[in-house]
Amino acid sequence: MGGSHCKSCQLQHHCCIAVYIQYFTEAIIPVLQGQPLTAHDKFSYDVSAIESESDWNSMKQGVWERAEVLADLIETVPERTLWESFSEPKYGNHYRNFHGIIEHTHYHMGQIALLKKHLKERPKNILSLMNPPIELNPLPNGSFEQRRT
Repeated sequence: MGGSHCKSCQLQHHCCIAVYIQYFTEAIIPVLQGQPLTAHDKFSYDVSAIESESDWNSMKQGVWERAEVLADLIETVPERTLWESFSEPKYGNHYRNFHGIIEHTHYHMGQIALLKKHLKERPKNILSLMNPPIELNPLPNGSFEQRRT
């Protein structure tokens, strides 16, 4: 993933949430492949620019592919491993992390569903009507900073 925030996030907040969910899927896969955990929350909103429908579709396809890889890896984890440390003891056990990513994903998928419903019910160009338009920038603590553009 690159270091810029996508243009789509100004208009389609579900794009940002999908990228955020994907980051944690990407973080767990290498651990299940025997590699160290290298993820950090501060990088969870870094994304290559998504500036077209093609970029968006490509990103969504990648999300589904990586989710399938993660599901396949989880299926191969022996039951005894569920209770062993995940990467390091401070991260809890495998079960806690698998359960956590499921809950975390469900929570954010609910946000996406609500945002999509909300966006369908209001004019599509509402943000362009703001004078000046507002840009939302994610902050490390999970909140957003509003900036006039």
